Amino acid sequence: MTTTLSTTSGATSSPAAPLPDDLKVTGVRVLRSEWLKFRSLRSSPLAVVVAVVGMIALGWVFSAADASRWPVMRPQARLRFDPTDVSIRGYVLAQLVIGVLGVLVVSGEYGTGMIRATFSAAPTRLPVLWAKLAIFAVVSFVVGTVSSFAAFLGGQAFLSSQHIETTLSAPGVFRAVFGVGLYLTVAGMLGVALGWLIRHTAGAIATLFGL
Repeated sequence: MTTTLSTTSGATSSPAAPLPDDLKVTGVRVLRSEWLKFRSLRSSPLAVVVAVVGMIALGWVFSAADASRWPVMRPQARLRFDPTDVSIRGYVLAQLVIGVLGVLVVSGEYGTGMIRATFSAAPTRLPVLWAKLAIFAVVSFVVGTVSSFAAFLGGQAFLSSQHIETTLSAPGVFRAVFGVGLYLTVAGMLGVALGWLIRHTAGAIATLFGL
């Protein structure tokens, strides 16, 4: 009886066998997992297309409209006219789209219950959060920067018909256009953070719009 108890106790207290390398949770694997989940989210491609098209289309529309009414524009309005601001004004729409997508990246998992599978595979939560932020920051930066430069270049083409265009080499212009990409990245990361904190899509989106 004593021998049996000691044998059982020794088996219970023995350390668990280490996981093989192909089953260990690493930062690269968490990043890869989050990238696959982001791509598989149905709202991701739609939101990216809306952000890009909205940013470019609004910039071109505003630029074309100002170019057409330039001959009859009041002197005070001409003095306040900023060709850079007009062409990148579509960021107002893009920031909302990217921010909402950032919320959905997190709150969608909580809504469907998939977050339990995520934490079962990666029990430590911080690596998951950093991976989501990193993936979405890269996506937001690429989308925001590309659409900002496209909106600017197309807008200046419309404004050139009245010789009121500007160039990227003008003081402060490149910083403004490039800064839109950085700003949209921050807006997207804010959406991810709010989704993580509130864990409810409607509440996180309402908070994002308020901010």
